[in-house]
Amino acid sequence: MLESYQMEIFNRWGEKVFETDNPNRGWDGSFMNTGYFVPDGCYALIITYRSVLSDEKQIHKGQITFTR
Repeated sequence: MLESYQMEIFNRWGEKVFETDNPNRGWDGSFMNTGYFVPDGCYALIITYRSVLSDEKQIHKGQITFTR
């Protein structure tokens, strides 16, 4: 069980294209849920969470490739 959660996705210029604090909500490829899809490409992903079992904040970074 999670005490806190945040997922952020950034384009190659560092502009945030998606953000959520709901671990059950994924990214559909749209820019900030506007309905306009981002261009195909590689995006940076940062997931930050804290478990109720541990007081330590966990940060996971990676890349995802978006294609339509």
